[in-house]
Amino acid sequence: MAQPLAPGTVRPKSIAIAYVWWVLLWWCGGHRFYSGRIAGGVITMVLLFGSLPFLIMGIGIFAYVAIIIWAIVDLALIPGWIRAYNRGETQPLR
Repeated sequence: MAQPLAPGTVRPKSIAIAYVWWVLLWWCGGHRFYSGRIAGGVITMVLLFGSLPFLIMGIGIFAYVAIIIWAIVDLALIPGWIRAYNRGETQPLR
């Protein structure tokens, strides 16, 4: 059975698991939620679902291209996010 964490500490996260979340849920920012980047995950989801009605008119595609570029850039940023989270530099939501 796992030992309880001391108050104010966080359970360390894994870079490999963050990449698994990226592979599975890059399109909705799942890796950002795991990495503690909640605001970025919410913005990704708002872009994704908010642009659906505009996709019919042909202008929603720009939001999807932005999400794809953003997800590709995140590939390089994930290790730094996880290291910062594990050092306690990022505050998790409670």
